[in-house]
Amino acid sequence: MGLSLTVLLSPAALVQAQGIEELFQGVAARAAGDYATAEAIWRQVLRLDPNNALAYCNLGLVLVEQSRFEEAEEAFREAVRLDPDNANVYYTILGAVLAEQSRFEEAEAASRETIRLDFDNDYAYYHNLGAVLIGQNRFEEEEVASREAIRLDPDNSATYYQNLGFSLVGQSRFEEALAAFREAIRLDPDNVDTYYYLGLVLAEQSRFEEAAAAFHEAVRIDPSNAGFYYSLEAVLAEQSRLKEVEVASREAIRLDPNNASAYYDLGMALARQSRFEEVTRQSRLEEATTAFREAVRLDPNNADTHFGLGMVMVEQSRFEEAEVAIREGIRLDPNNITANLSLQVVLAEQSRLEEVEVTSPVPAAPRLISIGRNLAPVLDRQSLFEEAEVAIREGIRLDPNNTDTHFSLGVVLAGQSLFEEAEVAIHEAIRLDPNNASAHYSLGVMLARQSRFEAAAAAFHEAFRLGIPRP
Repeated sequence: MGLSLTVLLSPAALVQAQGIEELFQGVAARAAGDYATAEAIWRQVLRLDPNNALAYCNLGLVLVEQSRFEEAEEAFREAVRLDPDNANVYYTILGAVLAEQSRFEEAEAASRETIRLDFDNDYAYYHNLGAVLIGQNRFEEEEVASREAIRLDPDNSATYYQNLGFSLVGQSRFEEALAAFREAIRLDPDNVDTYYYLGLVLAEQSRFEEAAAAFHEAVRIDPSNAGFYYSLEAVLAEQSRLKEVEVASREAIRLDPNNASAYYDLGMALARQSRFEEVTRQSRLEEATTAFREAVRLDPNNADTHFGLGMVMVEQSRFEEAEVAIREGIRLDPNNITANLSLQVVLAEQSRLEEVEVTSPVPAAPRLISIGRNLAPVLDRQSLFEEAEVAIREGIRLDPNNTDTHFSLGVVLAGQSLFEEAEVAIHEAIRLDPNNASAHYSLGVMLARQSRFEAAAAAFHEAFRLGIPRP
């Protein structure tokens, strides 16, 4: 909780105590994280002086550190009963303990009682009332509470600005939220959580390069947090910075071997790199297969993971295994058009043409289609372009701002030698996501096939700049 309170004993208790040193040992034990020893000392103090409110408060703090919130609540309430003149202090901590248990109505009552007793208590505004209001999604009220806390203690307001950022995000006022988080960082540049929250908001706005910078800073401050690496790899993937995704994914897995999403991202990064690195292609695909299998083991109900495994098997012409994985993905997510189309391709590769039936688009499906980088290599091998085009155009109609869908349309149009239309689709994908390295690379291939070499060179140059390895 970050509070330090001094324990006062009556003269009688001091006579009975083994020495004042014991009391300092209680404070020191808590500070050192030895909560069992600290608890034993405060309970001994209370046996000697059962009416000592601050001893109950210190006991409550030690119990909080052990997540024994109900016992802590009893201790703080006893402190209030014994010392009503300083009840504002105890209510402050009690409110935080109640909020920790999601007992928000009681926590709000305690917080408001603190403010009534001590109107200028900035800690009450932030740590109690603010947390309670956020817990109930009452973001406008939380904004008011945070701004009041900042007014009361502007010199120590980094945490209050962080909370202000939360309240503004809850109101979709993202630019103001970013400003609040940046001010929190200015006041406390070593607060790793603020960098993390800043990165999340930037990523939500598709400002991936800035988000990556924020997550990099979080990783620098706390390199032992697997979650920071996972967030970093996600925004790097959005920029097609595949080698960096690989590095971040491997580090996330090292720190958290049970993170299925990190294995999935590693598999995707390795599979995508295999398309541009012919020398190491097979080893990359084998590593990707291992990563996807581990992701499936850790999260067997994730349809995308099974689909990713299937795509890597297709890349290795292991069509029977690909079919098994893709069918499992479809079982988990029947409306995944990408998976259904991929299944038809895999069946065709096995000359099981009588089973090939391209699944029609399902307008009610929330994602509809996201073929893009995953399905494009499969479509290059088959004459399913017309059916795929119908599905992709329906996806665009339902979600016109989906970069991957426009990219996929360009791929299937190019497969039909409709290069002018394909170029329009790829340009639209690039307009929506200027940092899509694969789109720039595909545009270069398309232009080169039309002997428009100068324009193709410019597209390839941009793709290489964005992270696609040079041949």
